[in-house]
Amino acid sequence: MISLATLKETAEAGLRYIKRQKDVREAEIFVADNATLSSRLNYTSHIPCNGVEEPKSTESYGLSVRAVFFHLKEQRIGMGSEPGNLSLDGVKAAFEKARRTSVHDPDFRMLPGPSGEKRVLMKYHDPLSMELKDQHLVHAGWQVITQALSEFEGAPALKALGRGKMKLRDLGLVISGDVTVLQERMAIASTRLGKVQTDESTLLSSYVTAMVEREDAKGTGFGCATYLNKLKGEAGAEAARNAVAAMRGVRVDDGEYPVILGPQPVMDLMNNLILPSLSADAFYDRSSAFHGQLSRQIASDLVTLYDHGAVQGYMGSKGITCEGLPTGRFECRRRPLRERRGPHSHDPRERHGQPPVPAAEHGHQGGDEEGADDRGVDEDRHRQPEPELLQADDPAGDEPAECSDHDDRRRGHDPAGALEPEADGLAIVVQLVPRLAHARDEEHLVVHREPEQHREEEDRD
Repeated sequence: MISLATLKETAEAGLRYIKRQKDVREAEIFVADNATLSSRLNYTSHIPCNGVEEPKSTESYGLSVRAVFFHLKEQRIGMGSEPGNLSLDGVKAAFEKARRTSVHDPDFRMLPGPSGEKRVLMKYHDPLSMELKDQHLVHAGWQVITQALSEFEGAPALKALGRGKMKLRDLGLVISGDVTVLQERMAIASTRLGKVQTDESTLLSSYVTAMVEREDAKGTGFGCATYLNKLKGEAGAEAARNAVAAMRGVRVDDGEYPVILGPQPVMDLMNNLILPSLSADAFYDRSSAFHGQLSRQIASDLVTLYDHGAVQGYMGSKGITCEGLPTGRFECRRRPLRERRGPHSHDPRERHGQPPVPAAEHGHQGGDEEGADDRGVDEDRHRQPEPELLQADDPAGDEPAECSDHDDRRRGHDPAGALEPEADGLAIVVQLVPRLAHARDEEHLVVHREPEQHREEEDRD
C-alpha cells in the first residue's frame, strides 16, 4: 500500500495549489488508498482439493477535491475526483472537474471546520494486518478449516453415522467461504482545518459455509476481528456446529411467527432498508420505505437510536470521519420520528419526498466507511508498482491553512449491530459494516415453503 506519509504529502501540496486559485473561497482534498486481500476456502472430504486457494488482492487509490467558488454574486460548490493519480496533475484534473461541475446550493453554508471535540481513537489499527504477507493469510484460512474439521470429528451425531464400513469422510464434508482483510489509509486537508488529518485501519472477517452432503445439512458461521492474532478460525467451528444441528431438521409451515431478532437481522434492516430510505436520493426517486409517511410516527417511543464510531475494538470504528473530524457518539433519535411540516405543505421538496426526520445539525459522529472510490474516486485495480507522486519542484508556497469558526453540518454513518437496553427502552447502536453479526442469528418474519427441487439446488450452492 501507499504510505500514510505519501498520502499526507499529496493532501498538503494539493491544498497549497488549490488555495492559490483566485476564485476559490474554501476547499478540501481527500486522498485514500484501500486494499482488499482474500483467501478462498474450498475443502471437500470426498473429492481431492486444495483446502485453501491462492490469495488474491485488489487495491484502489486516488483523490477527490471539494471546493467552494466565488461566482458573480453567489457561491458555487463543486466536487471532482481522479483515480489512480496522486501527482499534482491529478490534483489539477480533479480541481477542474470540481470547478466545471460546480452549482449554487442555497442550503450550503460552509465546509466542516474544527468542532472542539478531541479525537478518541489513535493508532488503533493492527500493524501486522496492514503489512500482511500471503503466508499469514493462508495460515488464517487453514485455521478456519482446522476448527471446522475438529468440530465435525467431535460431533456424536457424525460419529454414529461413521461407524462400520462408512468413514467420516464418506459423509461428504464440505467447508467453503473466505478470509478477507480490508486495509484503509486516508488523509484529508482543508482550508478550515489547522492541519492534515490522517487515519489508517484494518478489518478482518471470515464467512464460512459447512455442509454434510449425505444428510443434506448446511450451516454458516462468521468471525471478525481488528487484529490478525484474534481471528482464530471460530467461524469454521460455528459453521460446522450449525451444519450438524441442521441434520434431520424439520421445515416450518408457511405463516407469520413472532420472533426475537438477533444482531444480524437488525443490522441488515438498518443497513439495507431503514438508513438508505432516509437518504435524499431515496425520497427524490420515491424508492424510500417511508415515502408518504410525512407527519406520521414511524418508530416506537421505546426506541433510541444512536451512531457511535469511536468505540474501541468495534469493527467499524474509525479515528476520524471522511471530513477529517473526530468520531464519537451521535444521538440519531430520542423521540418519535415525525416530520415537522404537515402533509399538505406547499414546499416543493416535500412533494418529491423528504426524510421523516429533521436534518442532523450536530455532527457526523459515526465511523467512516468511505474509501477512495466512495468519495468519487474510482478503483484503479491495475496500477503500476509505483504511483505518480507530487514532485518536489512544486512551486506552491507555504501558506498556512485557514482556521475559521467550526461548522456543525456533519453527517452520521457507521458498522455492526448491537442491542443494549436502556432505562427508557431499546437502544440500537448502529455501525454499517455488512454482515458483522452471526449468521446463525438470522430470523425471518414470514416463512415460505420452497419447492423441493429448488431447495435441493440451493443447499448445494
